[in-house]
Amino acid sequence: MNMQVKDKTTFKSQAVYNVTARIQENTILNRGLLDLGGLAGPQIIMSNNNDEKIERGVIQSLYFVSAFLAPYILLPFFNKTFLARNGVVNKLVNNERKIIEVSKKYLTQSAKFMEDGIMETAEKLELEAEKAGKKIKVQEDFKNILNRFSDKEDLKNRLLKTHEDVLFADFLATALMWCAIPWVGTEITKLRTKRHGFSATYNMMSEQQSKLNAQKHEKEKNKKLITSGLIGIIPAIIFPKLVTKGLKSKGGILNFVKKIPKSFDYTKGIYPSKFIFGAIWLLCDYPSAIISSRDKYEQKDRAIRHGSSLVVFFGGDFLLNNILGRLSDMFLKTQIMDRAKFKTKPNFFNKISLQPKDFTKLNDLKGIEPKIIQRTKNIGAGIYWLTLFANMGLLGFALPSVLNKILKDDIKNNPLDKIPH
Repeated sequence: MNMQVKDKTTFKSQAVYNVTARIQENTILNRGLLDLGGLAGPQIIMSNNNDEKIERGVIQSLYFVSAFLAPYILLPFFNKTFLARNGVVNKLVNNERKIIEVSKKYLTQSAKFMEDGIMETAEKLELEAEKAGKKIKVQEDFKNILNRFSDKEDLKNRLLKTHEDVLFADFLATALMWCAIPWVGTEITKLRTKRHGFSATYNMMSEQQSKLNAQKHEKEKNKKLITSGLIGIIPAIIFPKLVTKGLKSKGGILNFVKKIPKSFDYTKGIYPSKFIFGAIWLLCDYPSAIISSRDKYEQKDRAIRHGSSLVVFFGGDFLLNNILGRLSDMFLKTQIMDRAKFKTKPNFFNKISLQPKDFTKLNDLKGIEPKIIQRTKNIGAGIYWLTLFANMGLLGFALPSVLNKILKDDIKNNPLDKIPH
């Protein structure tokens, strides 16, 4: 939900609003909560047997480390490395390194537009630090960078190259980790149990058929591993180059990138946008998870389970917030939905794609009574958490319940697979 609450207006439970805003703007935290509450805990509970429980626990733990802890180490390293390698900064010990936080939207037009964006970002960073009780001189350090480049187009190109390099390194590292995780999880199960096949089918499928499936899987394993590796590498090479080309485009099929440049930003230079997160998930994690499946039952389970997670994380959130936000504005007289775009361009697409307001833009709050702002913030935060818990319930309990029934019915209807009685 695109609603952040960071203004200085005094309300009760201000801490709740700040936490909600922090989670909402940070895709990693948002996805982390959904994973813990919807994929890890509940789906482990809903497993068919203890071996499946342990396997899912191992896999989710590895996902947590790679997706939610690794970026805090890797992204600062990537940022510093490529800022220095591309000659953007002279010193990494001062605030020059924060230039990576300048949005890609400022790199889509003229050099003058970039200069203004760099200084606006510096002012914003100083203001944020001041609110946190710190004093930093970002404007001074950013001016030093600008003064070193008499050719500002050269600086813009170096920044674009830096962003491309960072995106490539992050995409590649994350994709390879995610592609490897299903393989690691299933190998641990194999070593621990000395059993074959999809762990969810243990005590459902005959051991003889499990061995036959395992033999087929082992025979194709090397080919599948190579395919998984390529799935992790090829998109990582192509995707960042397409983004850079789109940011520079003057028309054509990639011009849409130039229209939504902030969708390719890293918040604070560390947290990937939902668009980037989704690209890695869809192009690498999803197909690799299906390829690494041990038999047709696991393949079907992963196709539905991972596909549903993708839909809920990127579609369910939008749909529920859209519906609940509209209903709140209509019946509770709040100002949750951002209708500015619909007013300037009153077309059908803008009407159905309304998003909640971004309260970090203080201009959006002008002309609204304080009591309406308070009501909007209270109900808006409530809608965010209600949507999150609803998605957790769908992924954590409803989905596994359906998948467990499908699995049992599939095996029951296949005489060769079920355990003879």
